[in-house]
Amino acid sequence: MRLDLTENQVYSLSEGSKQVLKEIDEPINLYFFFSDKASKNITSIRNYANRVESLLTEYETLAEGKLKLQVLDPEAFSEQEDQANQFGLTAANIGTAGEAIYMGLAATNALDEQEIIAFFDPQKRAF
Repeated sequence: MRLDLTENQVYSLSEGSKQVLKEIDEPINLYFFFSDKASKNITSIRNYANRVESLLTEYETLAEGKLKLQVLDPEAFSEQEDQANQFGLTAANIGTAGEAIYMGLAATNALDEQEIIAFFDPQKRAF
């Protein structure tokens, strides 16, 4: 049993979301790209990324094996950065040094179809 004690139940899924998760008929791979090391000193971005990752983990848990979540840190010149670019994710230049920060999601199925969220904009976190 789990209980969400946050204000406004931010970690609780709606009944509609739960129903969608139950209706998944094939395995889906989720790749959450977040520049963990590059965002070390950017607390607001890190807090938002933690919230997104927690929500994705909740989706994975309730999907009963139909969603597989991988969290990747696309450091500069790494395989993970190449993978993020292949999916078409967008890096935002944030911070005083203009670090390239990835915070996006790619989803693939068994037929190699894919969908992406290029960048989770903290200004749109309410959505």
